[in-house]
Amino acid sequence: MFFKTKKWLVLCLSSQWILGLLVPLPLISSQYSNRVESWWMSIYQIMINVFIPALVSFVFNTLIFMHVHSSTRRVRCFPEGEHHRSAVRISRRDLYLLRNMIYTFAVYVGGCGPIFLLIAIDFQGTVTAVVYVILAIVAEASLFSIIINLFRCNKKIRTLLEDKYYRMAQTLSYCKNYLAEILLME
Repeated sequence: MFFKTKKWLVLCLSSQWILGLLVPLPLISSQYSNRVESWWMSIYQIMINVFIPALVSFVFNTLIFMHVHSSTRRVRCFPEGEHHRSAVRISRRDLYLLRNMIYTFAVYVGGCGPIFLLIAIDFQGTVTAVVYVILAIVAEASLFSIIINLFRCNKKIRTLLEDKYYRMAQTLSYCKNYLAEILLME
């Protein structure tokens, strides 16, 4: 399979580095020139910060869902005579995945979109700094919510964190008991 080869890895890494270096060039060049930022630069910022990531996320989530859904249909056994029906059934696993994908997409676009939209609209600087701060906090909170959701949905990470928390609680309890014994000896 091509996706598991070193060529694929090199292709992915090199394309990400090239895009990572080329995408911010218009922003850097406009900051160092003495002209006023043009309207297309604001549109460019919205595109690279909101729309393109949302589009990439939507495409990959659609491909993942289609693969998982076809896997579910392939693995799941149907009762006698039911395999001829063309009705689409969504399993609990597929529904859970779909809900999680929609939540992540909506929180990202709803949390990060408004601040970049306001930056594109507010050429004159008439909006107060408080609004910008509030929208920045909303964007950061939405990204934090997505991270928490990913921890919540990934069973391996959740088990690891619970195990680490349990060990830390045991260590703290041991230290507390040890300190109490030392203080009682004095």
